[in-house]
Amino acid sequence: MQYEIISFGELSSEQLEQWEKLQHSNPSLWSPYFNLEFIELVAHVRNDVKIIVVSKQSASIGFLPCQINTSRIVRPVAGALSDNHGIICAQDTNITISKMLSELRLKRFEYNHFLGSQKSFLLNTFMSDVSPIIDLSRGFEYYLSDLKKKKSKLESKIRKAYRRLEQDSCTIEFNLFSTDKKDLEFVIKTKQQQFLNTLGIDPFQHDWIRGLFNKLFEIKKDNFEGVLSTFKINGQLAAAHFGMKNNKVWHWWFPVYDRSFQQYTPGLLILFEMAKKISELDVAYIDLGKDKVQYKRMFSNNHIVLLEGIEVNQDEIIQSVYSALASWYINNPDNISSRVINKIVRFNNKGNRFL
Repeated sequence: MQYEIISFGELSSEQLEQWEKLQHSNPSLWSPYFNLEFIELVAHVRNDVKIIVVSKQSASIGFLPCQINTSRIVRPVAGALSDNHGIICAQDTNITISKMLSELRLKRFEYNHFLGSQKSFLLNTFMSDVSPIIDLSRGFEYYLSDLKKKKSKLESKIRKAYRRLEQDSCTIEFNLFSTDKKDLEFVIKTKQQQFLNTLGIDPFQHDWIRGLFNKLFEIKKDNFEGVLSTFKINGQLAAAHFGMKNNKVWHWWFPVYDRSFQQYTPGLLILFEMAKKISELDVAYIDLGKDKVQYKRMFSNNHIVLLEGIEVNQDEIIQSVYSALASWYINNPDNISSRVINKIVRFNNKGNRFL
């Protein structure tokens, strides 16, 4: 196999076509995170977005969209905002990421939402987790029957919330596709405050994240778009969600709600209404994102396995071991045998391999 690092703009028309073909034919790659449109949007707001192209006999067989910093460390496109990452390739492709790093003289690949279906590509996975999903492939009624089988309390909570709204003579309005920029600002400001209160950070202080949100809000393509949904009570915005979708998968990303309406659980209501409407659009599932919060467990009827770890350049590790041993010998010349020294020297001279 051959490996090459290029910018997004350097992808040829043939490679773009191959990317889309591979994504559509491999169900584990249906997430909008793997859409060319998403990668291109991030490349517009960040200057470190690269594509590692994997080729065999001059044909492109795989693409790893990523960010590569000046220290030659590889991370997923969009960094901490990425809820799915992996290699765009056929299901039967076999790629070893550590070998790829060595060939390209990259230090390491850090990941925390790597596809479990591509576990064979990895050598240093620390842990696995799941991203709960709302599987709508058989329709909304089948989805509700799945919830009953797992004894989810979701339906009873939804009925209770709507009864309370009716008792209080409230009017409600749900919009799956809002185009109001003020609604987007509500999401950003509410999420900002939530991050500050819980983590003490404000991700929206970074221009590229603001820029990405604005570009996602504007893009409307046949197989990719940013989606803003709203749920209003008595004409006021009670809950909203901003995410993205393609023709197969909707990704639940940035949900918020107004705490003054919390007695009606608008956060649950907007997701329930979204699931009901989305089920009419021939969508496979809604990816709720890796998290152990209770409402996601309550809504989900399936899950996707995700992996976390660090893949390393084996040559970098071996060279580091050699340097450390050589340094130790310099400082402790009387405590190491000539046989060991000879092995260290042979090891370095034979292309950094253990002998």
